[in-house]
Amino acid sequence: MAKQVKPGSAVSIPPVLGSRPNYVVRDALERMLACKFVETVIRPTAVVGLRLRAMLLQRAKRLGVTIIEQAHAAYAAQEGKQVTAVVTGNIDRERSYPAKAVILAAALSLNIMVSVNRSSICR
Repeated sequence: MAKQVKPGSAVSIPPVLGSRPNYVVRDALERMLACKFVETVIRPTAVVGLRLRAMLLQRAKRLGVTIIEQAHAAYAAQEGKQVTAVVTGNIDRERSYPAKAVILAAALSLNIMVSVNRSSICR
């Protein structure tokens, strides 16, 4: 590869660095070849997107953020204008997650929009 890549070059590569946030191989190649490897970015479920998701979740958890995945947000409990909890559930079970602040992050597909108004979470 050293015969093909000039020092200082930027080399675009497909997402081949694996699904975990670890760049040991890329860093070693950059040092040996004195160039920059740039992996193409593709959203999840592509490898790069999965790595980005893993890094963001890891960082958020270190900061004390509770992450609730694969749950149906039923409504936001409130006291006045302050959200005090998010309630998830379905027809047979509800679970409440008390919180000082809430971030509703939902995948948008097939034109399904998720929004929060003052008294409820609606779809």
